[in-house]
Amino acid sequence: MPARSIRARVKAGHLEPLEELHLEEGSEIRIILELPEGATAFNERPQLDTWDLGAMRPLTRSDIYEDVIG
Repeated sequence: MPARSIRARVKAGHLEPLEELHLEEGSEIRIILELPEGATAFNERPQLDTWDLGAMRPLTRSDIYEDVIG
């Protein structure tokens, strides 16, 4: 399969090619990402803040959906 390198920009979490690709509808391509120097790897999960909401114990699915399940 012939290889070609293109540049793309990340916009709203999606890759946006900076040039037209001329691909047939339904075609599959392989994408190899080369991250810029100092970029965070895309497979690292961000550390999210946690809050104490006053729960006395962990809630189960039954606790959460008690009024729906019956």
